[in-house]
Amino acid sequence: MKKFNNMAQVQFGREFDERYGRIMVERQRVTDNLIKRLGLIGELDGHTGCVNCLEWSSDGRLLASGSDDIHISVWDAFRKKKLSSISTGHHGNVFSVKFIPNSGNLHLVSGAADHGVRVHDTSTEECFRVCSCHSSRVKRIVTDPTTPHLFWSAGEDGLVLQHDFRVSHTCAPDAKKPKNVLIDLKLYIGGKAEAKCLSLNPVRTEMMAVGASDPYIRLYDRRMIKVQFCENEDGTVSTDCPEIPAGAVQYFVPGHLPSKLSDFVRRYRTLASTYVEFSPDGTELLANLGGEQIYLFPLRSDLHKNYTTFIVPELVAEDTLPKHSTTNGYSNGYKNGISTASEKVVKMEQVGRFPLPDRVEEMKTEANAAFEGKKYCRAIQLYNEALLICPDSPILLGNRGAALLKRAWDGDVYVALRDCYSALNLDPGHHKAYLRLCRCLFELKKLDEAISRFGEFKQRFPVYALNTTSKKLEEELSVALKKRESSPSASDTSQHSPFSTSTSSSAQSAHTSTPPRVTRNIFFHFSGASAESSNSEHSNDSDAQVSSSGTPGGLRTSSGSGTEAGEESVTEPHENPEDKTGGKKIPKLHLSESMYQSRAVDFSERYCGHCNTTTDIKEANFFGNYICAGSDDGSFFVWDRKTTNIVKILRGDESIVNCIQPHPSTCLLATSGIEQVVRLWAPLPEVPE
Repeated sequence: MKKFNNMAQVQFGREFDERYGRIMVERQRVTDNLIKRLGLIGELDGHTGCVNCLEWSSDGRLLASGSDDIHISVWDAFRKKKLSSISTGHHGNVFSVKFIPNSGNLHLVSGAADHGVRVHDTSTEECFRVCSCHSSRVKRIVTDPTTPHLFWSAGEDGLVLQHDFRVSHTCAPDAKKPKNVLIDLKLYIGGKAEAKCLSLNPVRTEMMAVGASDPYIRLYDRRMIKVQFCENEDGTVSTDCPEIPAGAVQYFVPGHLPSKLSDFVRRYRTLASTYVEFSPDGTELLANLGGEQIYLFPLRSDLHKNYTTFIVPELVAEDTLPKHSTTNGYSNGYKNGISTASEKVVKMEQVGRFPLPDRVEEMKTEANAAFEGKKYCRAIQLYNEALLICPDSPILLGNRGAALLKRAWDGDVYVALRDCYSALNLDPGHHKAYLRLCRCLFELKKLDEAISRFGEFKQRFPVYALNTTSKKLEEELSVALKKRESSPSASDTSQHSPFSTSTSSSAQSAHTSTPPRVTRNIFFHFSGASAESSNSEHSNDSDAQVSSSGTPGGLRTSSGSGTEAGEESVTEPHENPEDKTGGKKIPKLHLSESMYQSRAVDFSERYCGHCNTTTDIKEANFFGNYICAGSDDGSFFVWDRKTTNIVKILRGDESIVNCIQPHPSTCLLATSGIEQVVRLWAPLPEVPE
């Protein structure tokens, strides 16, 4: 689908592609002026417990709400009138409610803490279908407008079940053995797996996103998945259970989180998806991660970036070679008899810095002043706005990276690393970005890689290597290396993935049939670097070889032996043959999880400032050109979708805002939380100046 920049082109596009209609609605229903005037216009009071879920009907006429009082209320939100109150028959908190498509808004489906899924008729206020196949709380339900006879439920038993109105349903006597399983996360990530949230792509409804009790978002093509029954009569996992094809699933994860999982566990912090949602045009996926931030992932394959690998500009790698080195076929600046000196000059001119527009230069000056005044949040906001105008400015990227390093919120160092990497791709001579990159690696506890990159920094920029900042980093690296060498058992543990360890060659050969995976300590691949491994002691020579994982060849790393240039280092999953939780053997399918995780795609944007640590049903949604989400402090936040800056904060609850649902066609928000009311938010009348 071609992107148009003005409304006339979008209107023309509507004539041959319905997706342009969605774009037009999204652009016009929520504008900057409307967001500025957003305020409380009414409350819907009728529940006697916390309101845990909200859902607009597809035509926007009705609003349904589910509560701890095990009732579902149906509202005419515009008249602020309750139309019906349905006693669901559940025996636990109602966590999800959906209108059944093409039912004239008469049928609702609900999921609750009593493990049950029920379908209700709003006209008679009766339940006409019950499913109790889940063995734990049902957290989310999704429907498909193109196939109204199907819907899906996700439960904390790790199952995603498919329900079909066309066939009668009788739950098995033992609810732990349902026969309508579409996805069983326990087969892949262990017996404690929980399915927390669920979403269908509105444009390509065969694409289903599943959020679980880990930081990974799983995107499935359900056309390639067969509804299955994967347990034997004795409760063991069936070896005949079909594996989900590799082409049917794609994982997404913020790149800094896999290596931090053990740290989260140590600090008793949960890290799980609380909500996932597709953009209206179906090209992006939004995820609210409990204990972390909100992330936006690209679904277009050409925009995918594997978080395990960064390609460092070739010029940086080549320039670090000594003048008389013959490494990689180079000698005295020649390769295969052809001089490369002139090529380097051309490359440097092509990526040279360019002057910024006056408006952007003013933003940069103001941001620099904020940085000097230690107002790092303000500096980052200004750099974000400037980068929206000049996204390819290495100066702005490097400066934002410096501000992120100073602010040091969760994930800031990793985003700073990405900024420095982008700046170096645009300008390999950006010495500040190179030094900050080394600092980022050190802060991320990638000691070997930080030492290697810093050695190359000293070679390439010998003058800048003498300044105070460089000397301080060199001293810190030296201290950290001596500390590690003094305690061999305490190796660079942060470089271990929580799901993998280095294994001996004999152990690897014993499991040749298992799918390989990429270790997550791979941060950089250098196009001009040698990949030969070495077991020798660490040398101070500046031309030390670099492995494919970006670590010095002379240092012992957690990834085991080196690999050839361009290849990915491979290890086996760390789980023992016996499952620690149940004493059962890990099913063979579990080994595929490592491969899926190694291919996970990194995020494109991050939205931070809110707090999501107390409840596991906190939502995040698209709202035109904005992102909105609730917070543990009783507020809800609105971010600019492109700059990621906060543009509005409103008080939505006395305690916590969990639910936030935009109206499908107008600038109207419904929110709820711990209080027993639903609040409605819309632009207030303009006040004359």
